[in-house]
Amino acid sequence: MATREDLHSGALDLVRPDLELRWACLLWPVLQDGTEARRALAGLRLSNATASGAAAVIDAARDLVEANNDEQSTARQLLHRNRHALGSASELLNAYKQPPSASLLSAIDQILVVEGDKEFQVPLDGHEVAELVGGEGPLVGEMLDRLMEHRVQYGPMSKEEALAMIQEWRNTS
Repeated sequence: MATREDLHSGALDLVRPDLELRWACLLWPVLQDGTEARRALAGLRLSNATASGAAAVIDAARDLVEANNDEQSTARQLLHRNRHALGSASELLNAYKQPPSASLLSAIDQILVVEGDKEFQVPLDGHEVAELVGGEGPLVGEMLDRLMEHRVQYGPMSKEEALAMIQEWRNTS
């Protein structure tokens, strides 16, 4: 029977030689929180970039483990929060024999094919939203956040749809 140490050392051999991924792989059995991992790595005097990268892999791996369905909205949320670290996170989980759900990975791949692999964006910028709401400030940020939440939940929207949504929100507020 393999011990925890055997699994741990074996896992490190199963990931590619990427510094951030390797640190994430070393920390995964004891720290499954990116903030704590970042703090631990900073304490070891690693660069901020390396500590942040390893923390992002750990957070993405935790999100993949905790995802409880394979719906497109879940796949979009994972992509929105962890786009750059999902591949490394999947590699880490496979090394520890905790592979992510195949149907979830398929849903993520489908989103990438249909919607593209660029960061999610909304069709309006802050200036356009400010004009619509009649000013600047927290309301503009709130409206942009609402548009992004809708984008992540339901997929891409046209500029006309975004304009109509803001007008509707203004009318109901």
